[in-house]
Amino acid sequence: MSPRPYQLGQRQAAVDETRRKVLAAARDLLTDPAPAGPAAFTVDAVAKRADVARATVYYRFGSKAGLLEALFDDLAANGRMDRLAEAFTTPDPDEALRRFVACFAGFW
Repeated sequence: MSPRPYQLGQRQAAVDETRRKVLAAARDLLTDPAPAGPAAFTVDAVAKRADVARATVYYRFGSKAGLLEALFDDLAANGRMDRLAEAFTTPDPDEALRRFVACFAGFW
């Protein structure tokens, strides 16, 4: 018999909040109009802006590339890019184009 699976319970809310803070900090740094712009995007800068330890960012995302991937996935999910699959599987070309444009217009 396997042991009962571990459930975070109330701790899950804190984990989710930390992830949200780190992703928001990453987005802010990438869109910062300051002269440094994307060059200022480092794991240290993200951690500082999110008010978490650098190790927390590495633990949650693995690397700078993992952080960027998670950020882009989050942006796509919030922008409802999942609807793009509908456009590609719609048999009518006019309707497919309408859905394609609507998906990207909604994302924008």
